[in-house]
Amino acid sequence: MRYRVVFLASIAAAACNPDKADPGADESSSTVVSGSETSAQGTSEAPTSSGSDGSDGSTGAVDPCNWDRSEFCPAPSGVGTTITGTSPFGPVNLSYALFGQFYCGCPTPLAPGLGFYSEPPGADVREPPGDSIQLFGAHLNWDGPVFRIDGVKIATPDVERSIELIVVPSYEQLSSPLDESNPPILTGTVSIQGAGWDVSGEFAASLCTALDWSIPCE
Repeated sequence: MRYRVVFLASIAAAACNPDKADPGADESSSTVVSGSETSAQGTSEAPTSSGSDGSDGSTGAVDPCNWDRSEFCPAPSGVGTTITGTSPFGPVNLSYALFGQFYCGCPTPLAPGLGFYSEPPGADVREPPGDSIQLFGAHLNWDGPVFRIDGVKIATPDVERSIELIVVPSYEQLSSPLDESNPPILTGTVSIQGAGWDVSGEFAASLCTALDWSIPCE
């Protein structure tokens, strides 16, 4: 199952249910999602309780949200990530990728924070050395992109970016306990075009909670 998201750097939107497409959305919207809202590795159903909840005798679904925010960020392997191209600052060659989840209601990997790096980012994945591109909210672009050249943040270029998520980890795979030797992996493709940028490629991003992000929810 593939999820395709196209968005512009100049457009920001807000929604508290990121993994539910709006059937009445205007066609000019910055977000286009194709495919059903299921994991690429199968649908994950919430577990149900089989007995009384101890209060009114009713039964129902157990809360499926995983609110364990324990730090988890093993070093990316570099396997499966090749993002190359040109920019106004020279060639782009990013070989490492990480992803975080979006938190507003239940956490979801369908609107990830993504980090692409020219070298292993080390302990501070948000302010790494080397070249990097960070994208927060493939459907909302809430925080905007972050571009760094040799570790120095540059002004956000007016570019069009397209992300297609291909393999999305399931809820079970993203739940504790997590194994640093076998972290959840989010795969996809990315394209960044305009303002002198012509960058594209594929990524296999491992989970890093330091790239989790959220917006205020009512």
